[in-house]
Amino acid sequence: MVKIPFQKIDYGGTRYLVNMLFKSDRIRKPAPIQAIFDTGSQPALVLSEKEGQRLQIPFSSLEKGSIIGLATQKYETYYIKDANVVLYGSNEERIEVAILITIALRCTKRSKDALMESYQLPNLIGLDFLKAGSFTQHIDEKGDLFLEKV
Repeated sequence: MVKIPFQKIDYGGTRYLVNMLFKSDRIRKPAPIQAIFDTGSQPALVLSEKEGQRLQIPFSSLEKGSIIGLATQKYETYYIKDANVVLYGSNEERIEVAILITIALRCTKRSKDALMESYQLPNLIGLDFLKAGSFTQHIDEKGDLFLEKV
């Protein structure tokens, strides 16, 4: 079985971070990203505004969704429908997963303070990702999280 390790970080409490390669026709070339595993996040992948800028996502060519509130800001949502992520197992195995829904966030306020706050948001990977990749999650005796390919 392929095990995909997560990093344990402190982000307002213990959170788990996964490294992956993001691929989409909407960006120039595949790019490494990190996402916090969030069981309360329904979409498969949420890209922060900071990540959207780093990846040079062309917001104007994406389907616009609703406005959502996160922290103290409101964000426009944009859908990327052709994305895949590549994860690497603890023994360098490569698993590519088609992402059903990727949402890129863009802060509705463009002031310096609002943007500074929005740049603090992490990327999130949610429960739908587990289903899409046929993964199960496990926590070992040391409290480390990892996924296994079913």
